[in-house]
Amino acid sequence: MKARARASVAIGLWCLACAPALGAEPAKESRPGVYRGYSQARFSEWIKTSQYVAVRDGTRLAVDIYRPAIDGRAVEERFPVVWMHTPYRRAYKDASGKVVNAIESNRLTELLKHGYVVAAVDTRGRGASFGARRGFQDRTEANDAYDMTEWFAKQPFSTGAIGVTGCSYLGGTTWHSATTLSPHLRAIAPGCTDFDKYGFVSRGGITAQFNTR
Repeated sequence: MKARARASVAIGLWCLACAPALGAEPAKESRPGVYRGYSQARFSEWIKTSQYVAVRDGTRLAVDIYRPAIDGRAVEERFPVVWMHTPYRRAYKDASGKVVNAIESNRLTELLKHGYVVAAVDTRGRGASFGARRGFQDRTEANDAYDMTEWFAKQPFSTGAIGVTGCSYLGGTTWHSATTLSPHLRAIAPGCTDFDKYGFVSRGGITAQFNTR
């Protein structure tokens, strides 16, 4: 009987000692290339739908929308939306013939796992979008970004909190989306792009042809 009592006490003490460790949340860490402890991945799959969305002048832009899914069905829940505005096509085939989606090449699948809707939009005149490209990231593209941001905010899968992200040309379209002051734009994450577009296109006052046509 005493041996059993001692064993029970030992087990109880072990459980008490382990309780803080078992109940502790992962340490929060946020730095370039590392983000953990703030939220946990909720989803392991997603579905893609494609459609056209007409902006203010009637031009139809091609849109791919990715939503978190369970067992092949989109989760009927509202999520924040993060989208990119790309001239490089929403999807393309690599040298081996494999289809590469823009969200994969831009590492946005992690957002889907954590409960975001992710989307890619072809800029006008590029990819499958209609219309004509007038110039390097002109105000027409900026207005298109405003219209798309507000469109995403009104969708039944959206919480109304919208973010825009991208790198290179997409970094530029991300900056331009912010200049329109969309009511539902909550965050931008531009990368590998120039803040001073005049200095980029007309360095030293000499207009370059790169990206101006």
